[in-house]
Amino acid sequence: MKFGLLHDARFVAALLVVGFHASLNFNKPKYFGESADALATALWFAGDAGVAFFFVLSGFIIQHVHGADVGRPERLRHYLVRRLVRIYPAYWIVFVGTWCAASLFPDLRSSLPHAPDVLLKSLLLWPQDAAVVGGTGAPLIVVAWSLQYELMFYALMALAIVNVRLGVLAGTGVLVCVALHWVSGDDAFPLRFVGSHHMLMFAAGMVAAVWVKRSAPSRHAGWWLAIGLLGFFATGVVSTWMKPVYVREWADFAYSLTGAVAIVGLVDLDRARPAKACGVLPPVLGDASYVLYLVHYPLVSALSKGLSLVLAHTPMQVGLALLLTVVVCVAASVVFHRRVERPVARWLNRQLLSTGTRRAQGAS
Repeated sequence: MKFGLLHDARFVAALLVVGFHASLNFNKPKYFGESADALATALWFAGDAGVAFFFVLSGFIIQHVHGADVGRPERLRHYLVRRLVRIYPAYWIVFVGTWCAASLFPDLRSSLPHAPDVLLKSLLLWPQDAAVVGGTGAPLIVVAWSLQYELMFYALMALAIVNVRLGVLAGTGVLVCVALHWVSGDDAFPLRFVGSHHMLMFAAGMVAAVWVKRSAPSRHAGWWLAIGLLGFFATGVVSTWMKPVYVREWADFAYSLTGAVAIVGLVDLDRARPAKACGVLPPVLGDASYVLYLVHYPLVSALSKGLSLVLAHTPMQVGLALLLTVVVCVAASVVFHRRVERPVARWLNRQLLSTGTRRAQGAS
């Protein structure tokens, strides 16, 4: 069953991240400057909120789709192919394309990663110290820091598929690192990465998936959704209001809990109407949300330069710039998804999974 409303929520989460990065860029003195103050303030929470929801949603989807594979090592190949094909091809294309495009401009060339080890780790999405590389641990495609956590979560799930005890042991080890990081306050790499509070978001999503699997659709799904969304956006309002003394860990913890509740509400609404399990938005928007997440930052950077030259530096024009930026980013992601990401993923899945099937048949 396809959860259409959840599919819509994926797109909305991607839009939050786009809005955050666009407002942050517009607010720079070399672009719209003070004219974008109100927009930057209003969308200040959106980056953390969008990423948190993505992580919780990822935990839900992986547990929902692959939970039955746990303890079945024969399912490992299928799991790895589907997950890695989902992440890497589109990321590599965007990374290489952005690197080549930026290298054409002398003022951008010096900011590109050139060290072979940094480039290799970046292409592999291997965790890197944010204090040394790119400010986020992911140069060029700065949002790729979140994909590093995604792959770590995939690896933990892979261990559970190979052996349940091994997966539990590894998961427990990560939770211990999270506790050590919080208690000690040690911000050194790699403990900062392995012990990041972001891993708790995946756990929240997994709990939501188990809850959904073991319970019938709630008659109060609308209330669950309302409570989750109210709490989610209340967290954003409080975080923005408390910006000078903002504690990201606690805000993300609140996003995780409320996001999980909202997901349960969305799924139960879909389960209550299986014949109409479609979202409000066109499905292609949810399908293209991963590409939107990847391509928006380079596009926002380019559009900030162009739009700040042709539009007046007033709050109203800044709002127009945001609208145009969102339209361009969404349109580009839909085209990329349809013309590149989806065909490449289908071909790779077909080739890699059919090869494994033929080998298994030959062995038998």
